Amino acid sequence: MLNSDGEEKKKTLPAESTNPPAAASDASVCHVSINIPKFYKPDPEMFFLNIESQFALAKITSDHTRYVHLTAKLEPEILAEVSDVIRNPETQTYIKLKEAIIKRFGQTDEDRLNRLLGSMDLGDKQPSQLLREIQKLAPDVPTKIVRGLWLKKLPGHVQQILQAVSHVDLSQQAEIADKVVSVQTSSIAAVRPEVNPPPPSNLADLSQDIKTLTKTMTEFINTFRASSSRSRSPARSLPYRSHSRESGSQDRKYCYLHYKFGKDARFCRNPLMCQFPQSNPGNESPSSHQ
Repeated sequence: MLNSDGEEKKKTLPAESTNPPAAASDASVCHVSINIPKFYKPDPEMFFLNIESQFALAKITSDHTRYVHLTAKLEPEILAEVSDVIRNPETQTYIKLKEAIIKRFGQTDEDRLNRLLGSMDLGDKQPSQLLREIQKLAPDVPTKIVRGLWLKKLPGHVQQILQAVSHVDLSQQAEIADKVVSVQTSSIAAVRPEVNPPPPSNLADLSQDIKTLTKTMTEFINTFRASSSRSRSPARSLPYRSHSRESGSQDRKYCYLHYKFGKDARFCRNPLMCQFPQSNPGNESPSSHQ
């Protein structure tokens, strides 16, 4: 096209924009998928440190987008605790929601102090693990105080060794304490091997066997005592029977009275069996004297 002077008129084109529209950028970010872990009640601050690292990797910078991701992943019981923040339009931001969750689920300074002074102990942990827990609960406490709290939780012999190396820093003392505890544990295991106790069922069977054996021995002892008592008691009189003493000689048999009194016996106790001479009037049966 020519202008009034006969020169060609050039069209001015707008320069290309290198940045996409803000709305389009937010829309693309919102569709980025991130893996938010389950909320960790004992340490809310560590939970937010984790998800904010994922926001950074996904290049999610919008507060609203972060808020949406967070509310979509939190468990219902966690959302119920901060429902007043979620339902208030003035606090529907990621920053406000984060502050509310940390405040309501995080430990107070008093809780941290009580745990440091009371319930926390070495247990099965390494001394270095215990030190890290104390430092985590008391991040703003001076190192000297942390060292004192940590030493009080260690066994006496470990404390004595660490006092001798008090000039080294706290992390080096923790390494020394780990080695001392490790050597002690290995020595105890070598000297006193673990003995597995018998199962409860075996103990019950053994107890029953002992009771049965005790009862049997008691019955045996009582029977033996009764038998010994009868053998020591006087013999009762028995009815007449033939004894070797009733024999006057090897080929004759007398009754007890003829054997004892001879011809002076007043009568014969057993005329049918007695071989005393029949001419003696003592041979008469007892019934003839009545």
